[in-house]
Amino acid sequence: MKALLLIAGVLLAASSQADEAKLDGKGLFESRCVACHQLPEPDMLNQRQWLHVMNTMQKRMQQAGMPPLNNEEFNAISAYLGERAR
Repeated sequence: MKALLLIAGVLLAASSQADEAKLDGKGLFESRCVACHQLPEPDMLNQRQWLHVMNTMQKRMQQAGMPPLNNEEFNAISAYLGERAR
């Protein structure tokens, strides 16, 4: 019984870490954006400009038949870029 509880705890912790990694703005930025183009420096634009760029990229992904960012991914990347914006 103790072994089952230990295994369940390890699996829950791993699942939680995987969920957090999915919402890691830097990781998402690096993995999703580089699929189509070279990564820009986060400090090259201000927060308002990044929001405009991200909305444009959402439309371009849809036009290219790629899945756009979901709300959580969009918010995570937006927060990452906003924290590093000029």
